[in-house]
Amino acid sequence: MSKKSRVILAIVGILTVAGIVGYFVWSARASMPEIETAKAATEKLAVTVKASGETKAGVRYDVYPPTQGVLDRVYVSDGETVTAGMALAVMDTRPIELQVAQAKAALSQANAQLAAINDSAVSPADRAAAQANVTAARNAYEAAKKQSAMAADTSTYAVQLEAAHAATEAARNALKDASAAYDAYPSEDSTKAALAAARAEASIAYLSARAAEEQLRQADPATASVSAKAAESQAYAALKGAEAQLAKLKGNTSISAQRAAAKDGAAQARAALELAQKTLDDAKLVAPIDGVVIFNAGSSMIPGVVMPPLSEGSAVSPGTAPFTIMDFDALSFTAEVDEGDIGRIQVGMDGSVTLDAFSGTTINTKVAHINPVAQRTATGGTVFEVELLLTGSSADILLGMKGRTTIEVSTRAQALTVPIEAWFSEGGKDFVYVVSDNKLKKTAVTIGAETDTRIEVLSGLEEGKVVALLGATQYRDGMAVRTAAAK
Repeated sequence: MSKKSRVILAIVGILTVAGIVGYFVWSARASMPEIETAKAATEKLAVTVKASGETKAGVRYDVYPPTQGVLDRVYVSDGETVTAGMALAVMDTRPIELQVAQAKAALSQANAQLAAINDSAVSPADRAAAQANVTAARNAYEAAKKQSAMAADTSTYAVQLEAAHAATEAARNALKDASAAYDAYPSEDSTKAALAAARAEASIAYLSARAAEEQLRQADPATASVSAKAAESQAYAALKGAEAQLAKLKGNTSISAQRAAAKDGAAQARAALELAQKTLDDAKLVAPIDGVVIFNAGSSMIPGVVMPPLSEGSAVSPGTAPFTIMDFDALSFTAEVDEGDIGRIQVGMDGSVTLDAFSGTTINTKVAHINPVAQRTATGGTVFEVELLLTGSSADILLGMKGRTTIEVSTRAQALTVPIEAWFSEGGKDFVYVVSDNKLKKTAVTIGAETDTRIEVLSGLEEGKVVALLGATQYRDGMAVRTAAAK
């Protein structure tokens, strides 16, 4: 065989082997499941609530009474055209006026109690005066006691007389102290009166001591001893009285808690009066807008007696609106929102309405009213009526047209999202399958808001990553796959 022939045979062999290898590679790849994928993207994510409903006439405002009671007068008739601020009815205000009077009395009582506590407060000057009184009384008692002791010793009359003189001088000094305390206090109040009493007692003690001394000079020693003992007893009683008054004042210093409680009581009484007065002011029910007044059913306060709707004497309560004002110049769309979604909806939120009769038209609108009373559906579900105004549309909208609304309850301006088909939960945790080098990687993520088609990924995934969309194929971590074009 020639050299050329051997080269040709070698090339043919290499190609044959390459073909066989390629065949097996192709066969292995062809056996991989083909899956749909999508890329994680940052976008504006609008979280919405969708509900069906129909068009109805006008804007409506319910008029509620401020409290439970009866209607005293009704000024309008059912179906009458009214203007904003026009009186519709007035409640019987006699019970409300009684509540106002009671609230005023309670406030006066609370204020009087607070004033009494403030008046009973003990000032530092009060305690200082009482202390001065105790000091003067103690000095007088000590002088009287010395005089009595000296007078009891009848062996030396001269010594007794000297002691009597010393007691008189001590009583004189006590009187000077009490007089100085009285003169130094500037105000004419209870403290001044206490100082005057202390001065009077010191004066009596001084006069008693001086009288005892004079009597000793003029009488025999036995008589002087009796007088001195009586003066001692009197001075002791005065001292104990002064000490008791001081102890009483010291025990009455802790009134801050009482004052705080009294202030709180006065504040509550004032709030109760304001509420009662507002209820009285709101007893006249007025129309909030121009429109047509619609009567709702009324009932009599007398058991067994049926009253015409909202006549005089009809019972009303804050939980039920006796009047509804309708503006028939504007149309609204009333949507039946499921009870699971109503908590996320607020008046003023943006929304859109599409009507079956105008499938290609979207009407942008806002939430105007949320009916607080639940409604039952034909299947037994619970819904709440949400009204959206239909203004600015060129379509010839008629009453009773069916359609759907989409209400935007929240918006994420820069949200990293993936199609909702890419997300799954397992064991209480959230995951996506990231596609890398034709293999699946099970990746834990934290999710946020979601819509019907997209879901927000808060962590665990980066923008631009390719994720697998869940389908009929059972996925597993590390699984080899073929990918279609990412969406």
